[in-house]
Amino acid sequence: MSNKTTITSVNIPDDLLKYINSLIEKGFVRNRKEVIVSALRNYRRLSMHEWKDPLIFIRGVRKGLVTRVSINEFARGLPDGVLRDAGRRMGQTLRDVCLATSGADIRKRANWPIAFSHLRDMGWGSFEIKHDSIVVTDCFLPKSLMVSYLAYALGVELSAVPTVEEVLILREARNSKNVIRKPVDA
Repeated sequence: MSNKTTITSVNIPDDLLKYINSLIEKGFVRNRKEVIVSALRNYRRLSMHEWKDPLIFIRGVRKGLVTRVSINEFARGLPDGVLRDAGRRMGQTLRDVCLATSGADIRKRANWPIAFSHLRDMGWGSFEIKHDSIVVTDCFLPKSLMVSYLAYALGVELSAVPTVEEVLILREARNSKNVIRKPVDA
């Protein structure tokens, strides 16, 4: 990221200027520059230049917004086996998106940060590799669905460490051969 800056001026509609000023007054931001730079970074990160109202495209792939409550309601009552099978099928989509948008095969451990960045940008949580674990905080999907989703997408066998907190800690299974499993038929 370049530290070089250019001073520019732009006419901002009154309603947006009032909104920016209210953010400053409420202490969410320090100044107008912070709002505008943050907005532009998110515009770029979320590929908003590709959006075709009302459709949302991020990194060239059409997305739809859904609440976590909706996902949990959908998953409630489904047996864990069904959720794991769905996660494996969904994992293929992450592989495809990362390959299509970044040219990255996320079955290679060196490319995992690309997958985690994509998931973070989608609001699916924060993903971090710590020692021998993948730590997921603010996980959007139910845990059993996320475990199989990531395992298939990354091409490794993962097991969840039991936790009582809203954190998901995943470790590669000791007998994992980094094999690519075929998705379960729908």
